[in-house]
Amino acid sequence: MKRVVSVVIVLMMILIALAGCGGGGKDDVASEDQFVGNWNLTSVDKFGTGTESLAQDIDMSGSLDIKSDGTIEIDIDGEMASDNWKLEDGKLVLDSGLVVEMKKGRVALKIEKATYFFAK
Repeated sequence: MKRVVSVVIVLMMILIALAGCGGGGKDDVASEDQFVGNWNLTSVDKFGTGTESLAQDIDMSGSLDIKSDGTIEIDIDGEMASDNWKLEDGKLVLDSGLVVEMKKGRVALKIEKATYFFAK
């Protein structure tokens, strides 16, 4: 009887340890729900160097309106554009070829060398 109890306790300990290892991988891939909503421009990496400037410091403004119907409205410094998007590998791929991705809770839109960062 003591052996059965010992085996059950060991199996429970193993199961508890393995339960903490579950998931993985999926957390890094953004879902459609994470993108949908209104986003405001917060900073810009103008030259693709990894150095961001606050949008207000460089007199820029902008917004993204990502809708669940697969459309997006982009406004950067008063220049408006509309496009369609589809979710591929955790990123929004626009019909125009632009890509919107989630980076540390923000949305990043890369246009040529510049990356525009938006937050809700």
